[in-house]
Amino acid sequence: MPNRPNQLTLLDASLNLASKLDVTQVLQGFVRQACSLASTEFGALAVLNIRGEMVMMVTQNIDDEVAQLMQDSTLGNELLLALPESGALIVNNPHDDSGAIQLPKSAPEIDNYVCLPLELNQQIFGWLFLANRQGGFSSTEADNLLALSSAAAVAVENARLFTQSQQKQRWITASQGITTMLLSGATEEEALEYAVATVRDVADADAALLILPSVGSQWVCELYDGDSAAGLLGTVFPPNGRAMIVARTGHGVVVDSLATTMHLKVPALSAFGPALYAPMRTRDNTVGVFLILRQPGDPEFTESDLESAQTVAAQAALALELAEAKHRADVATLQAERDSIGRDLHDLAIQQLFAAGMQLSALRETFTQALTELETNGVIAKSINQQHLLQELEVAFERVGDSAEQIRSIVRGLRNQKVDFNSDRTFIDKVAAEASLARSSLGFAPNFIIEFDGKIVNSKSETFEEISSDIENMMPDSIEANAIAVIREALANAAKHARATAVTVNIEIDTATPAMTITISDNGRGLPEKITRQSGLRNMRMRAESNGGSLNITSDFNAGTTLNWYVPL
Repeated sequence: MPNRPNQLTLLDASLNLASKLDVTQVLQGFVRQACSLASTEFGALAVLNIRGEMVMMVTQNIDDEVAQLMQDSTLGNELLLALPESGALIVNNPHDDSGAIQLPKSAPEIDNYVCLPLELNQQIFGWLFLANRQGGFSSTEADNLLALSSAAAVAVENARLFTQSQQKQRWITASQGITTMLLSGATEEEALEYAVATVRDVADADAALLILPSVGSQWVCELYDGDSAAGLLGTVFPPNGRAMIVARTGHGVVVDSLATTMHLKVPALSAFGPALYAPMRTRDNTVGVFLILRQPGDPEFTESDLESAQTVAAQAALALELAEAKHRADVATLQAERDSIGRDLHDLAIQQLFAAGMQLSALRETFTQALTELETNGVIAKSINQQHLLQELEVAFERVGDSAEQIRSIVRGLRNQKVDFNSDRTFIDKVAAEASLARSSLGFAPNFIIEFDGKIVNSKSETFEEISSDIENMMPDSIEANAIAVIREALANAAKHARATAVTVNIEIDTATPAMTITISDNGRGLPEKITRQSGLRNMRMRAESNGGSLNITSDFNAGTTLNWYVPL
């Protein structure tokens, strides 16, 4: 029999356990000191979850292979079933006791053993198993071990509270980090990417996903962190799944193990164990769902984890709110600029043209009167071509009038054209609005070209109104909405990621097919090799495919990206 450690008094053992602030260290110390206190050769602690299932085995002087066998086989369950409801179970003659537990053949020879509970908050946290005490176990050893178990329970609870306080502080720091990013002017995407990575790190998780609304009523994994979740990028989460229930109710949930969940709606999630779903809430609306994943066998998430994760999720939701507020501010700024231009044209340009017209009119009257007086006095103005000068004055007068009318028309258009993407404006008007909004995010004006049956549409052309009406009549509302969304998304990506200095949007509408092709190209740095966010690419593809179309993208590093979006009309 191997040398045993020196005997420790119960008080020494209890104080030693109380000095530790790590749960695992407390459990390991409990088993080790229990073996020393009772002078036993072997010891093991079976840690249970809230359902009474064995989730961890802490051993002393037992080979890892045997410990794993005890945890994985039916032996562990047999051990738990044989235990009393309270107190200690003492077996000094296992070979003669028919109710004794039979250990694996590879296990050490067991001469005697004792089992006793480790109770925490009136629930059994685990069962201690000690074996091979010289002379067997008596009630005295059992009482001492139960007293040590009580001290261990206090130490475990203190260590858990300390760990929870540290974990909560990490969650608070993560939430503050998101707030700091938002206040420093970070973009929506930067804030969300930081939130997903931070949530995974703070939760000690294997992966973290961010599920956001997509085309129609679909919700899609738009962001992830953790290599094991790379295959989930772009996954559509069904409306009757757990993620969507969390989105609708606004209440997060923890799952003990997705690997053992029956009828899992997203089969790819079966590779993971414990999971936590946290809704991103803005007032009474859910704008996204965080899904945090651990590997099978890892510790389950707690209600404290869920509460903290929901706080961070709320901060991430604020990023989306700020992005929407910025978009509205851009719209308001654009409208204010139009109003200002309209006022200046009306108050300055039109008035100056009106004054010039009055001067030309007065000059015409004076000139006509002077010629009449010359003829009346018998003076012949041989060098003056009266008819020609009168015609020139008349043409100048008409041009001034036409210019004033054109400016009045522009002013009416600026005042009536409110930047509202849900209004009844034409497709061409909405495209023009997107061009105006993109100018502020890109830092330059994108080049927009609209071709109708191979001819470039010119707003100054006499046929412009007719062509605009034809385009409107042949384009379904759903395709028009999807096309505007694709243009907006592509321009936003060019502004955020491409670092481009030139962007061209070419819209070709063919009545013979009929079909529409939108080609958006930039001279930026191209798509990254590893895409950790969906970046709207799947959304744009889905918007095309839902209308029987397609999306093709070509990209070269530092040579730009070209997006080709095609739909039949």
